[in-house]
Amino acid sequence: MRKESKRGPRARRLLTALLACCLALGSAWTAFADEEASYYADMEHRALQPGDLQYSGWDPARLEMLLEKLETVSESTANDVFLNLYQNALDEMAMLFTQNTLAEAAYYAHVDSIQAEADMDQMYDLYLEWDDRFFASMQKVLAGPKGWVLRDQLTEWQAAWIETYVENSDELEDLYRQENDLVQEYYTAVEQAVYDGDDYEAYAAEANELCGPIFLQLVEVRDAIAKRSGYDDYYEYAFDSYGRDYWPEDIEQLCADVKEYIVPLYYDFYNVWWDMDYPDSVENFRTQEQVLDVVAEGIERIHPDLMEAWQYMRRYGTYDIELSDSKAETGYTQNLPAYGSAFIFNSPYGDYRDYSDLVHEFGHYNAAFHDPTPSPYLTSCLDVAEIQSQALELLITEFAEDLYGRDGEFMTVDALYRMLDSVLSGCMYDEFQKKIYQNPGMSLAEINELAWELSMEYGLGGWGGEEFDWVLISHNFDQPVYYISYGTSALSALDIWRQAQSDWDDAVDRYMRLSAVDPAMGYMETIVELGMMEFTGDGAVRKLAASLQDWFGERYGNGEEFFTGESDDGSVIPWDDIKEALGQKTQGLKGVKDMANTILKAILIVAVAVSALIVAVILVLWKKHKGEEITNQTPPNPGYTEDTSGISSYYTELKQNTQSLAEDRGEDQ
Repeated sequence: MRKESKRGPRARRLLTALLACCLALGSAWTAFADEEASYYADMEHRALQPGDLQYSGWDPARLEMLLEKLETVSESTANDVFLNLYQNALDEMAMLFTQNTLAEAAYYAHVDSIQAEADMDQMYDLYLEWDDRFFASMQKVLAGPKGWVLRDQLTEWQAAWIETYVENSDELEDLYRQENDLVQEYYTAVEQAVYDGDDYEAYAAEANELCGPIFLQLVEVRDAIAKRSGYDDYYEYAFDSYGRDYWPEDIEQLCADVKEYIVPLYYDFYNVWWDMDYPDSVENFRTQEQVLDVVAEGIERIHPDLMEAWQYMRRYGTYDIELSDSKAETGYTQNLPAYGSAFIFNSPYGDYRDYSDLVHEFGHYNAAFHDPTPSPYLTSCLDVAEIQSQALELLITEFAEDLYGRDGEFMTVDALYRMLDSVLSGCMYDEFQKKIYQNPGMSLAEINELAWELSMEYGLGGWGGEEFDWVLISHNFDQPVYYISYGTSALSALDIWRQAQSDWDDAVDRYMRLSAVDPAMGYMETIVELGMMEFTGDGAVRKLAASLQDWFGERYGNGEEFFTGESDDGSVIPWDDIKEALGQKTQGLKGVKDMANTILKAILIVAVAVSALIVAVILVLWKKHKGEEITNQTPPNPGYTEDTSGISSYYTELKQNTQSLAEDRGEDQ
């Protein structure tokens, strides 16, 4: 999760949170926890050794031999022999997954490294080939003489997954490779646009010019993937591929509710957030280890069962959160299934946002750490995964004053403000991508115009550059149709936080049960089981917004109407006036800009109070707008490096990162 600074522009930085599973791999493993956690299944986690997080490559020979033996077992083969073969095949699949992760990680450690890029490409091809081969073999085994033995090892959905598996055609695999290559091109291209700290719109326009043509090619390739897979369009294909248990029609209604109820509430919080003093006191740290020390206290106070994963993470250094110029500007959590653990990577800001980034990623880490699912059957409901991270961000604000001192109030308002922004941006980018993938012939100019229009509808535009800066959201390139999961999950996280205001213990219990939920469960299934708010319910979003408004009003005051600011004489500017001024849909980007220019010129000509107030919002409020974008991508970042001079020592030996931020920057703090 990424937050926008009060010091900089609305520059989005790349992030991740694709969750991973942990696999127990036999007697060589050691149990980390002395006592079994009450919420989590008992499993083992490997004690890591130096070099374990280094990319070393993977040889398919052993897996090939194991799969051939499994395919040829007979009725006379002893069951324990068969199960040993199967477990060994799972072990090899876990190592394949882990090495693919490390190779990808190495590339993101140095995006300019030719060797790292070649290693990643090689591992990606191996992963495609052998993941496909594994399921084809299991399909044969399941239909063979030992199929009943294998079925006993599988869940119902895993067996169904194998039975219905269809091997990728050469044409489809080629399209996947084209897609992967274009995503790599995007990450290289976006790094070429440089923000100088002054003209954000020019920076966004440059990035758009570099990356926009790549996106058009991606749309073309993805449309072919969808058609080749039997879908009418790629939005339908991608939406379905995430296994969501709600419908696109549900999201259409959600987007309408969000525009009506969440947008004005967002600006109530924005006004208060903007007027607060900058939280300088929380930035008195020289290393990210100090950030870990602060967050640890809050994690333990939420619930002690969270500490098993936290202590493992600290003991074995399964994280890299130090500042480095050589890193990709990203943050994520990824699984290391060969070790039964997970890994947090973050390229930090060096300011107050690093705390919430760490809490967010630990929410993913904890869930991954306690998930024993074998890597070939890895699945995760994205909407649930993001509640596990975002709700933890909100719950830790209960101790904000103790953790952050005089800046505790700011950190609380900041967390709520960003969560509302998650709802807005989640809906906005889903609507954005839906229109593009259902109309794959759109030009770059038409896509830019669409980005402008939607940013205005969702209250996220007006500061300049919004028609261009969608290319800075990595999900638009590497995780299409993912973004709505941030919106649905943020609503659920706010629902847990709302309960915590009146019943802390029950809210924490609900969160802990959520953190341990079966990853195969769908979003709606999960929230119904836990008794949480269903966003599809009649008036659910309106009621949630009203309760948040009540909390806000008790602390910061509010009138009968939502408001987005005050005039010089203290009178309230109704949201409806601002919305009307900014316009709903227009006939085109030029029309919207002309409208904005007309409003600006009206200041000099017409001394009408409403016009002046509207302009004030456009020139002041919107120019200051720093709304958060939550992005989430998959690459981890331990592994191969060519030049370790600019990065954490984590990449050359296994130890905790203690490098000074000041040293990395070459300056004093």
